[in-house]
Formats: sequence, structure tokens, C-alpha cells
Amino acid sequence: GREPPEGRRRTVCFAFRFDNAAKGDGVQLTEDRQVATLGKDNCVLGDQLVPDCGQVYWEVLVSSGTNAYVGIARKERIDVQRNMGSGGGIAFRGIGGNEKWKECSHFEYGRRISRGDRVGVLVDLPARSVSFYLNGDFLGVAFDNLDPAKRYWPCVSNNAGEMRLVPSPRLPP
Repeated sequence: GREPPEGRRRTVCFAFRFDNAAKGDGVQLTEDRQVATLGKDNCVLGDQLVPDCGQVYWEVLVSSGTNAYVGIARKERIDVQRNMGSGGGIAFRGIGGNEKWKECSHFEYGRRISRGDRVGVLVDLPARSVSFYLNGDFLGVAFDNLDPAKRYWPCVSNNAGEMRLVPSPRLPP
């Protein structure tokens, strides 16, 4: 993959769980809220707001499914009853296509993923950017026009699949 941008600030792991109160009807969560099973094209948000200072990173293991998206969303914009693409998220879609999506618009990006792959999300709100990693390889800056005045939450969606938060992921270089 390409090298990450020069001069980045220190990156910290962003720990959160999936939010029982912010998920589509077709989403089931494990008791510890680390695993989401999505029965249809629905979303589930994380239970922690993405910090607006510095860089944060987390990873999601795509265990199964046919339409996997990983990224961020604004609670007031996302439709959790739909997938992140048509539902208004900001995401990398790696199963079902290889695209980046921002609030219902999409562009070719990255590469296709397979079940069992880890998708990393690097959000840098002061730099207004979100980047993605695939199994530790940098895919590039997906968007550099986030609005730092808005509030973003981690978000995933999938169809007939499972998404698992990776505890203590290895930080990107």
C-alpha cells in the first residue's frame, strides 16, 4: 500500500463498543457488544463519539457477509435501517465492491476484501480526513473534507454477516 501522509500527529487506539440504542432492526449484538451480526443491510454505530482532537484508529474484522462497509457516520444523517452507502455514512466498502462512500455518493477506492480481513479506520478531524487500512496496508486518504464542527461516530454495516471489533489493534506507522 501507499505510505501514510507525512507529519502526522500521534495516533491513539480508539476503544468503543457497538451501541444497542443506535442500530437497525436486523442487528444483533453479543452481550459484550464487541460483535454485531447483521441479518440484512442495516447499520450499527459505536457507543463513543469520535474525538475531535488528534488521530484515532480502530479495526473491524469482517467475519462474513455480502455487503460490508466500515467507517463513520453522523447520528443525525445515518439511516440505520439501510446500509452505510445508501443510508448516508462515510465508509470503505470492500465486499460487494471496492469503493469509498460519503453520504450517498461513491467513488472507486482501495481493493476488495475477503471474509476474515481486518479493516482499519484512521480519523483525523483536525486534518478533516478519514483513511482506511486493509490488514495493516494503507489504502490512502479516502476523504479530506470532513467538517470538524460536526460529530462523527464509528459505524459498520453488512448484509447477512458478522463484524467484530478488534481489541488493541496494532497502530499504523
